[in-house]
Amino acid sequence: MKNKKEEILQAAEEEFARNGYEGANISRIAKKVGVTHVLLYYHFQDKENLFREVLQRKIEQFIQSVLVPEGTENLHFMENIDMLIIQNFNIFANNIMLVRLLVNETGQIPASLYDIAHKQYSAYLERLQRALDREAAAGNTVPFNAERLILTICSLNIMAVLVMPAIENLLPEAEQDRTKVQQRRLEENIRYIHSILTTLPPAERGLTDNDKAN
Repeated sequence: MKNKKEEILQAAEEEFARNGYEGANISRIAKKVGVTHVLLYYHFQDKENLFREVLQRKIEQFIQSVLVPEGTENLHFMENIDMLIIQNFNIFANNIMLVRLLVNETGQIPASLYDIAHKQYSAYLERLQRALDREAAAGNTVPFNAERLILTICSLNIMAVLVMPAIENLLPEAEQDRTKVQQRRLEENIRYIHSILTTLPPAERGLTDNDKAN
């Protein structure tokens, strides 16, 4: 059974995702959970602290979505990349509130939470960059910047789960089966990532002149 603090966090996540930080209303959150303002403020002190805790949980989810899943260490490099794309896509597809918070509230994220995120995935980015460099040296891929790759994967998947369904609903012959639509978008994203790892010119891979010289 969920405790009240967890219920408050879930209600707050929905409120912030739907209305943004400025438009979010503490009274609505308390009413939805069935608690008094006193209890809500006992757990979180104020609206800013509540938002901070919601964001920290969402950032942790986001970090997990861009880490290669456990148990895939022995897979071929491109299979690992595929697993990364699929994991990120599925976490976004199953956590629309996370996507909305990332898209709508980036400007409200405190610097301290950015620091937490950077510490959690900086070591992984270094490992990914070394793997990319090895593949490029072996002639399997083109040289590519790890952070640029992660940003591209996230952007494609956010577009697929948040924007494309809304656009497709406006078309006269829109696909009604959302699962099929998402699966098709996921497959297209995987193909696109494969293509940029083998064909894009240096400027579009996030590489500098120094990178190209090396």
